[in-house]
Amino acid sequence: MLWGGLTSSSLIIYLEYKNRISTAGAWCRLLGAVTAAEPITSSSPRPCTGAGLTEAARRAVAVAGLGKGQVQRIVTDLNGEPYRGDEYGFTALRMSDVLVEDYLRITPALASGDVGAATSILQISLAAWEAREHPEVGVQLLLSSSDETLRGAVLVAPAGSKAARNRPFLSHTRQA
Repeated sequence: MLWGGLTSSSLIIYLEYKNRISTAGAWCRLLGAVTAAEPITSSSPRPCTGAGLTEAARRAVAVAGLGKGQVQRIVTDLNGEPYRGDEYGFTALRMSDVLVEDYLRITPALASGDVGAATSILQISLAAWEAREHPEVGVQLLLSSSDETLRGAVLVAPAGSKAARNRPFLSHTRQA
């Protein structure tokens, strides 16, 4: 059980490709999904400054074609580890130009606890649900970190929003 009686098998993401299936039932669109490598991890004696997480977020914003002040929320996978707090703080500062002035920071682990490998799928599921139930939320930036080097950023927007129009349902790039 995760919370509210939901099991992990009830968290499903339904992906539609533009022009292949009607988007009438879509909850949201994934505007960009990008990974990058973090040069300083938790095992380093140096502080993690979020270079990889920032790169993933910046590239996701570029793939989505977003500009200044277009991201309303950041959803993080912070779980109480100090280096992740540092990493998030540096990333949020570097991304401040694309954030609305009073952007909201969401940390699902505060309600669910650390769900480990299910974190990213849970973040996307919750963001999709929020986009469907409250489309005024706008564009959400989901950030994913790790003890290893891989970092990820996903942008989610309500299916009918201005940001989602004329965009492929899913854009994905990965650093070579």
